[in-house]
Amino acid sequence: MPSFLTTHSALTCGALTITFLNFSYLPNASLGSSTMESGAIALAFLPLVLTFIIRYYFMLFYRAVMVRLSREEMAFQYFLIHANPGDPERILETFDLWCSKVEFISNISPKKSSGLLGKGSVELADNILFPGAPNFLRHVRKSGLYEWKLHRATLEYSKGIRDGMAELVYLGIKTAAPRNFTSCRDMWWVFVLLLSLASRALSLEMLNMCMDAKHHKKEPGAEGQLYRQCAPWRDNACCTANTSTEAHDDNSYLYNFNWNHCGIMTPKCKKHFTQDTCFYECSPHLGPWIQQVDQSWRKERILHVPLCQEDCHSWWDDCKDDFTCKQDWHYGWDWTTGRNRCPAEAMCRKWTDVFPTAQIMCEKIWSDSYSYTSLSKSSGRCMQLWFTGKNPNEKVAEYYLNHAPWQRAAPATLLLLATMSLSVVLL
Repeated sequence: MPSFLTTHSALTCGALTITFLNFSYLPNASLGSSTMESGAIALAFLPLVLTFIIRYYFMLFYRAVMVRLSREEMAFQYFLIHANPGDPERILETFDLWCSKVEFISNISPKKSSGLLGKGSVELADNILFPGAPNFLRHVRKSGLYEWKLHRATLEYSKGIRDGMAELVYLGIKTAAPRNFTSCRDMWWVFVLLLSLASRALSLEMLNMCMDAKHHKKEPGAEGQLYRQCAPWRDNACCTANTSTEAHDDNSYLYNFNWNHCGIMTPKCKKHFTQDTCFYECSPHLGPWIQQVDQSWRKERILHVPLCQEDCHSWWDDCKDDFTCKQDWHYGWDWTTGRNRCPAEAMCRKWTDVFPTAQIMCEKIWSDSYSYTSLSKSSGRCMQLWFTGKNPNEKVAEYYLNHAPWQRAAPATLLLLATMSLSVVLL
């Protein structure tokens, strides 16, 4: 028994020693096993990583070669997705990220991606004189890259605050002193102006647009069959031939309006209302005076369109022997029969009693749609209700767009242009 125990003890001690020795070497054995397992895991994920890389470059190939999206479109889409509206710092970071991570990876490089504007391109910059805005024009003058023209105005909602719009013509990068576009911040104005041009409130659109109303077309265009008094607009009109015909009808379905609500309207007076209807329905140059409204039959109207003195006075003179019961023909009629009738409390009176002057008639009859002016047609500063030959109102609209306070401002455009101004400060 003692020998067995000794052996057993020896074995036990040996086992302990072996176990200890084995234990002492366990860490190295485990490390080798762990290294092998890590390598196996890495190899297992390698196909997935390669798949992502291949997919990424395939998307670049697909967009650049098969779909052939332009750099401008890709940059614009990337900007809309990653930049936060109203956050200038994030906008600048997005520009830099585009240059360093996107354009560069696609083998275009930041330097090549600088050619987004061609020589002679025209850009508009708004809110450049707003108090507290950065010295945008100083940058334009020093860069030597633009021809520029300043159009001064005031803010729509506060006439006492000066503001302005700059019209820029890009001259191209001078070959004698090439610039190295190492950062997209050198191109901040390119992206901002491109985005500005893409907005609905693009000012130049106001020179050729149709209002969103009951019978207007979506876009102006030629209408060769316009009827009689509407014919002057046939080269570029917002009305259809059918609308022009209905404008001459006493029982027109356009608005079911009864001109003969106080007896038969005289032909010479009716002619002016027909011309007025043609002007409203057909003119594509009312953009500077279009305002949004919340009405069941239209979403936009005109407000304070400056009429030429001759048109206003001839209209009033030709209607002064007629009768009416209301000064404002937009509101307050009795429509119970489906057509307008004088309200019960309104009496038919002579035209000159309801409208003592031509100014009162022109401004009140359609709720300030028109403004009376002392300007003549030859001035080029007033809108003509009717004309022969080339439409003179396009130049008038252009004048008021460039020199008069803007009559409407798209909130999105104001936000964008404010962002542009802040971007200059942060550069």
